[in-house]
Amino acid sequence: MKVGSRSAACWLVLLALAGCGQERIPGDLGGLKVDILTPVSVLDNPYQNIFKLTFELHRQGNQVYQTEVRISDDSIADVPVQLDPLEFELDRDQWTNLTLTVSGIELGAGSQEQVVSRGRSLLFDLKEDVSISVYLSPVGAFSSPGETGRPRFGHTATLLPDDRVLVFGGASDGTPELPSSLAADFELYEPSSASFAAASGIAARLYHSATLLADGRVLIYGGLLDTDLAAADAHIFDPTDNSLVELTLSPVPAGRLGHTATLLRNGTILVAGGSTSFPGFTAPAESAFLLDPDNGHTNIETAATGRPRAFHRAVATETEPGEVLLLGGVDGDSSMDSVEVFTQADNTIADLSEPGGGLRKQLLAPRTGHSAIRIIDGNIFILGGNVDLFAGPADSLSHAEVLDAGQLGLLDIAHDLPFAAREWHSATLLENGQVLIAGGWQREQGSVNFPASAELFTANDIAGDDYNGTLSDTVEGLFTPRALHSATLLADGTVLIIGGLDDSGVLSQAEIYNPPAEP
Repeated sequence: MKVGSRSAACWLVLLALAGCGQERIPGDLGGLKVDILTPVSVLDNPYQNIFKLTFELHRQGNQVYQTEVRISDDSIADVPVQLDPLEFELDRDQWTNLTLTVSGIELGAGSQEQVVSRGRSLLFDLKEDVSISVYLSPVGAFSSPGETGRPRFGHTATLLPDDRVLVFGGASDGTPELPSSLAADFELYEPSSASFAAASGIAARLYHSATLLADGRVLIYGGLLDTDLAAADAHIFDPTDNSLVELTLSPVPAGRLGHTATLLRNGTILVAGGSTSFPGFTAPAESAFLLDPDNGHTNIETAATGRPRAFHRAVATETEPGEVLLLGGVDGDSSMDSVEVFTQADNTIADLSEPGGGLRKQLLAPRTGHSAIRIIDGNIFILGGNVDLFAGPADSLSHAEVLDAGQLGLLDIAHDLPFAAREWHSATLLENGQVLIAGGWQREQGSVNFPASAELFTANDIAGDDYNGTLSDTVEGLFTPRALHSATLLADGTVLIIGGLDDSGVLSQAEIYNPPAEP
């Protein structure tokens, strides 16, 4: 295992203690094979300055064993690391749902030990010839596992139940308002090898939706076709055989792009807004309809109507079943500051100002290219965007706000936190409750730049008409600045950033953010 190598195998010989009902694990002579994957760049070397590696075995969040291996330049070689014996006290019926965490430890000031790199396996069961992998990377920083098969922006990335990521559609050239070379293939990110595998897809498309269903399948709907028309078709991706099958819709709705598709608790999907034409987005749809992914039935005859909007954000609340918030977006050539609420109980869309109450009912400013995400307390965190869509003289927005999902009203962020102005960025809820805000582009006084910065927002509580929160920068910024990328929380707690574009063109590089265990 050399410094900066792509991977190295560690053999853990797992021996249960005899007696007290403990039994020897089947195949313990071979042990547990751990493939340690590392970033492709030596600049992101997870072994830099560490003096030991710790191995922690967990079951359902509880640590059941820990051991360590001292590291020196001489001991990092292309040979397996033998940990013998690894003992723990688990009954045979508990050799399931295990994870292994590998940490690189450095001596800091005052000889204090600190974790500077970490990786965590996916869930596994102990059985004969078990082989798992861990992506070991610097903590609190971005690193690159490599490149995707093709550059793309405006695509979707969906975490599948088997921990892979489905990367679908997008454009490989051009600009957001004039895209070209739309992607007809799809890719699957394989966490076991930190690599991408390509497969043939359906008609190329951009600005579509991808919705994970309760049974693990993914519904692909609508989008911009390479004929500059909005697609009206739907396809189902099945991860069990990686197949894409067209779903016959009845009745067939009008084509849409830049819409939202939100899974409701009863298994149906709310398709809301979107544009019927491109470019210009001069005809956003004012209707929303429900789509049943099991039989393709749509209720467009009784569709709910609201304000026309496209490239908005949709977030399901946890307060009421079937309640979805539609936030911002573009109506023709201008952005919107309105928020609407879809209620499944009566299939209606109502403007947020209609329910009444004392809290503010409109966004701080019209927003397109913003982010809106349900945070750990169930409220909705909204950040950035612009009053223009993809091009225009207006500056990117730096302010954020929180929508109180219980009272359906908007709250200012207390203390006027200095968020970086950005649009078409990503916002991802981490396991530790923080929100990772990454990338985007920044328009200011007619110029456009791509900030590499990333920020972490920590939700606290509501104080009067304000929302308390804290803000901090990540240890390091993005490996590559980018906008209109995707960001997906992986099963190991890291965030996979894929594609996007910067001032040099469309990107194929991927990167992974490895958050600290605690905020």
